[in-house]
Amino acid sequence: MTSERREFARALRKQPTRAETILWGRLRSSRFHGAKFRRQVPFDRFVVDFYCHASKLGVRIVRFTNEEVCDDLDSVLARIHAELRAPFD
Repeated sequence: MTSERREFARALRKQPTRAETILWGRLRSSRFHGAKFRRQVPFDRFVVDFYCHASKLGVRIVRFTNEEVCDDLDSVLARIHAELRAPFD
């Protein structure tokens, strides 16, 4: 991982979108079903908004629009919970 990518991730953490702030409020500090998430994590050539390291099985991309997070947070959290419990193929 390059220092530029780490700095970019750090900058993203300092200026989150409204949706990121809302979702992080529910995911942080292992509040969400005991799963520990990290925010703005450099991964390969990307920066992942939220990452649950505990799975140790690989990375599964789950995308949501800002509107989904802001307008229907319960559905977003239900989908994240389902993804955490789903086996990796």
